[in-house]
Amino acid sequence: MMNPQFRRFAQTLTPGLFHWCRSYRLRKRFRAQFGADQRLFREVFFPGNSIPTVLTGSFRGMSYLDETVWGPITPKWAGTYEMELEDVIEEIIGRGYDRIVNLGCAEGYYAVGLALADRKPEVSAFDLDPFSRIQARRLAQLNDVSERIRVFGECTHPRLNELIQGKTLVVADIEGDEVVLLDPARVPRLKEADLLIEVHEYADCAGKQIAEERVTNRFASSHSIGRRVSRDREDWIEKHQGLWQGKMSRERMMKALDEARSSPQFWLWAKAS
Repeated sequence: MMNPQFRRFAQTLTPGLFHWCRSYRLRKRFRAQFGADQRLFREVFFPGNSIPTVLTGSFRGMSYLDETVWGPITPKWAGTYEMELEDVIEEIIGRGYDRIVNLGCAEGYYAVGLALADRKPEVSAFDLDPFSRIQARRLAQLNDVSERIRVFGECTHPRLNELIQGKTLVVADIEGDEVVLLDPARVPRLKEADLLIEVHEYADCAGKQIAEERVTNRFASSHSIGRRVSRDREDWIEKHQGLWQGKMSRERMMKALDEARSSPQFWLWAKAS
């Protein structure tokens, strides 16, 4: 475990090298944690040399990578990844955006999935993780949408404000930095954009959870805000019995759908008024 003080020093002094080293360590950990389940799922559902594709959900049919990504890949192959947002994603696909800004794109599940589902918007995808950026570009190539997806590293307040033009959607999953980056005082055009935000809660000095409260207060006057909370996958298991029965046990399938979250997750879907 890296000393926190040394970690901050390394991140400030050599941010590029820091992110490469962090990315390598995380991929090594993810391979050890999820590799066996990934191989089993692939052998069962994508035998031989077939390319994995998303099996269900809004991005069904999207070709996908077969390697170590940020966290477990099997929920994305199954199409259950963040399925709490399925109605929101369907609404997003139908709203006809000019631009999509994906903050924290990882290997491109949303950036590429939304570009496939709606051929209109230009997509700008950001991630500090260098392996994720490489994978996002490759996933875009795999699905023939590279011409509409640009992948970058860090996103700053001025850059985000510049990108919000016309009818814009911002999708944010930035590990707590949503409280820093999604600030309309520094990014005024955020008040004109629709926002899908994964909230990473933290407590103030008194122990009060404050991330959701801060984000909600910032956009309460300019947006209508809904909330989604993570749930188990029992409904999906029942609905899609024909997909997995006879191929994999219920217990194995439930494990494959596990997104390995340490606590319940929630999202804010904020539509500009």
